[in-house]
Amino acid sequence: MTAMMVKNSRTEKYFVPVLLFLVCTAFSPYFTDAFYGIKTVISAVLLAGLIYFYGIGRFISSRFRIPAILLAVSGLAGLTARGDYAFIGGNYAGMVMLLLIAGILSGTETGPEPAARVRLSVVAALFVISVYSIFQYYGIAPEIERFRGTPLPYSTLGHRNYVADFAVLAVPFLFGGIRKKNPLYILGLVLAVWTILLAGSMRAYAGMLAVTGVYFISMRIRSGRKRYTLLLGAAVLSTGLYVAGKIPVLYRVNLKPRLLIWKVAYGMFRDSPVMGQGTGTFEYRYPEYQYAFFRDPDNEKYAEYGSDPQRANNEYLHVLSEQGVLGLALYIWIFWLWFKYKKGKDEEFALPAVCGISGILVTSFFGYPFHRPSISAVIAVIMGLTMEPVRDFRPTRLSRLFDMVLFSLCLMIALLRTGEQVYSEKAEKAFLESDFALAQKYSSSALGFSVLPGKIYFLRGRISYRQGDYDSALENYALASETYRNSALYYNRGLVYMRMKNLDMAELNLVRAVSVNPGFRRARRLLMELYRFKKLEK
Repeated sequence: MTAMMVKNSRTEKYFVPVLLFLVCTAFSPYFTDAFYGIKTVISAVLLAGLIYFYGIGRFISSRFRIPAILLAVSGLAGLTARGDYAFIGGNYAGMVMLLLIAGILSGTETGPEPAARVRLSVVAALFVISVYSIFQYYGIAPEIERFRGTPLPYSTLGHRNYVADFAVLAVPFLFGGIRKKNPLYILGLVLAVWTILLAGSMRAYAGMLAVTGVYFISMRIRSGRKRYTLLLGAAVLSTGLYVAGKIPVLYRVNLKPRLLIWKVAYGMFRDSPVMGQGTGTFEYRYPEYQYAFFRDPDNEKYAEYGSDPQRANNEYLHVLSEQGVLGLALYIWIFWLWFKYKKGKDEEFALPAVCGISGILVTSFFGYPFHRPSISAVIAVIMGLTMEPVRDFRPTRLSRLFDMVLFSLCLMIALLRTGEQVYSEKAEKAFLESDFALAQKYSSSALGFSVLPGKIYFLRGRISYRQGDYDSALENYALASETYRNSALYYNRGLVYMRMKNLDMAELNLVRAVSVNPGFRRARRLLMELYRFKKLEK
């Protein structure tokens, strides 16, 4: 009895860092410079708190441990097969670390009171984000945060789609309070739906349809009440009518640009169907595949939608392109394990978790929520708290050491990338303000943290170009091309060569920029000016 009381007392303490971590990670990294560093420190402290309270060896009993390690190995295998060792450092740790965090939390006792606290923290975060987004959309609080996403609304998550993804994940936790006619929960739902409508994120409608469908079907099965079937039918009909009225806009603005990316991403997968191109290489390899895609005259109808995307705008295609069938099978295994070993059927916590993650799995067909730290961290916490651990497991000293090394490596890489991002954003800000000396200083600091420095070298090349140091600009662009390559890099090289009066090399790079991305209008205009100039010279 005494041992049980101690265990329950420790369980109560466990939820302090859990709740703080959950609320903290709900907000984006797009704070002002003053708060960005503070948030980084807070996140590190909370992560250390999780390790301290749960013990570094606890998560070895998690069912996620084996797929987490295999996921890392499969991503590294694709890189090793091509000799792209530069990408090993920074791109495999994210998902593995999140799975390990989920594993740590899977040993937590989630009785009624702790579950209620977690549910309340999710709802509170959703309430704050919704109010904040609405305020900034209407210009009530534009001074609080500098907006860096496109288009509106301004939000703590930095982009309309990320706001919508978080709402899809969190809204089901409101349903229990609404069934009890709690006015605060009803108000929270109104604000969340309002935010989704203002955001105009089309993929959120499909996600919300999945959320309501899973919830009401589950409640219909359990309760046998017909009203839930009627509510589901009304939700399906209203969503269908709303989306049907926007089909022309959806196709032109949302679907057709995505179709181009999906076709190119499928080409990447087809070239390496088993292990993929290697984790973290999508942005680097995509331009060359898009270049090959546009060499086919039949694909000219997509020319105006050419771009340099960082993601495939479809999580499943993204995984297939980077990690092949093997990687996608591991992701499916992870979610299958969670659905199979989820704790109970609690309507207040377990069921909302299933609904929210089901909705996210639907939105993943049109976006990349699992590649956004602010979304994926909350998913990891929710999955961990609702996952049954392996019972009666006794970790050995060697296994604890192995897990400690793996977790420490992931944590170190995550902190390095955070430091890189902090200084990169400072450098970009100084560059836009034409303070080139400060921009060079911050970019040098960013290189000290960087494990994948292509973008930083690209920025340094732009700084050197603005300073008139063209040799240094070309040198930085050459270094950038080792891990960063797109139409903007070719375009900027063309600018440098034009300044150096090397018109042939300028033409070569501008032609490449336009070939990679036919929708790059500035490159097209500059290339036409170059042709006219060369014609006049003759």
